[in-house]
Amino acid sequence: MSNQIPTSSKRHRRRRDGSASRSMFANVYENDEKKNKRNQGDLNSSTDNNIEKSEAKKGRNDRKNVVSEIKKFDLKSLKIFESEDKGDSERRIRRNKRNIKTLGYFSIGAVILISIAVILIAVIPKKNSDDNINSVSEPFDEIQKNVIIYYNGDKLDLSTDAETVGELLKENEIILEESQKASYNNHEIIFDGMEIYINNPITVFVINKGITNSITVYGGRVKDILEKFEIVLDEYDIVEPDSDTFVEDQMKIYFTDIEIKEVSVVEDIPYETEEGETSTVERGYYHEEQEGRNGTVQVTYEVRYSDGIEQSRQEISREVIDEPLSRIILWGTANPSDKNTASDGGTSDNNSDDSDNGNTDYDDIKVKNPGEQATNPSVPPAPSDYIEIMLGHVTAYTHTGNTTATGTWPRSTRTLDNPGTCAVVPGTIPYGSLLYVTGYGYCIAEDTGGFRNDPDRWNQIDLFMNTREECIIWGRRLDVNVYILRKGY
Repeated sequence: MSNQIPTSSKRHRRRRDGSASRSMFANVYENDEKKNKRNQGDLNSSTDNNIEKSEAKKGRNDRKNVVSEIKKFDLKSLKIFESEDKGDSERRIRRNKRNIKTLGYFSIGAVILISIAVILIAVIPKKNSDDNINSVSEPFDEIQKNVIIYYNGDKLDLSTDAETVGELLKENEIILEESQKASYNNHEIIFDGMEIYINNPITVFVINKGITNSITVYGGRVKDILEKFEIVLDEYDIVEPDSDTFVEDQMKIYFTDIEIKEVSVVEDIPYETEEGETSTVERGYYHEEQEGRNGTVQVTYEVRYSDGIEQSRQEISREVIDEPLSRIILWGTANPSDKNTASDGGTSDNNSDDSDNGNTDYDDIKVKNPGEQATNPSVPPAPSDYIEIMLGHVTAYTHTGNTTATGTWPRSTRTLDNPGTCAVVPGTIPYGSLLYVTGYGYCIAEDTGGFRNDPDRWNQIDLFMNTREECIIWGRRLDVNVYILRKGY
């Protein structure tokens, strides 16, 4: 039986009557196929993207398993494509929720801002009112000033709001006489605590460092006058009369600038001399076993200056830098006949020709019985008991081969038990006087010199020393302290 449909069938007739033809269904089918291909392409593209993301996230998984899982996921995605309207409505709902939340945040922020504004509005007017109160009261405090006026022997305590001295005088009906003048000019601004002096002109003298300066003023205190000379007082300065004293005509103000400073200096520590005896040196001579050396010490003083001149100093502290080294000398005990040569200072010719008369060769001068000698002996300390102190012009001399003016042989020993010899002006210091010369030691006035006839050299003293070298070292010394322990024999 043939499957061909007769042209006269109802189905054929319906196509003629305008019903859907097979070609129409074919077009619909093609469109559906295209749409499915597009969807499949989108699915494949989405699958590939998801595969890449999944492989980046899970590199260890097998690709085939990933593909299968993604395909399962894509089946769900098909439903999403099938219900696009449903997805749009959900997105709208989420968007509305976000908008509502954002609106809530804005509302909270607005409430906070409004609260802050309300607080500021409530506080600022109060602060402004306080400022207004202060602005009213402070000028009043500044305007009202306490002023003292000294006028015609009276003291006027005033409280005024005047700005200048002229306004104050006019306000209090104070009229200056022709010869009077105020200590401040009329245009000067008034300040709290101001003292105004109204007086006839007076002259005040300020004396400082022996210099007298004068100034013409119309009253005031001593401190006001010193300020005009730009003198700033401190706690140590001396002012006479007192700085608060009212000045008067022809008053003299004595000002002494006192300054106290700390001064550090490095000083020597004198070495000490230790003495002993030795039989290897002739009597009257000594051997220096060890040379002395001064030490050093840093001393800090509090020094008081008066008008720039040092008046006193008081030791505050000291720190030893270098310890001194003692000098050791051994005095000889040997008699001249014990040996032929003297040590440390000279030679003794004790031969048969001169041993009887005691002649001795010493420093190229042959002298008889030169007395006890010592070269560079130590200087004993100054005495505590004496008659008087004088300032002497002190020189030195050595062996001449002659005896002294009193017939003795000069000695260079300097101790109290065995004093040396010195030459003096007998009219000033009598022969036989016991002296102590600073830097030398003890000596007896037994000799004199040509200077005794010079009235300008009445206080000269010539000290006997054992060698010419010692005399050169001593030289000439002015204003040396000479202690007189005994006058005459």
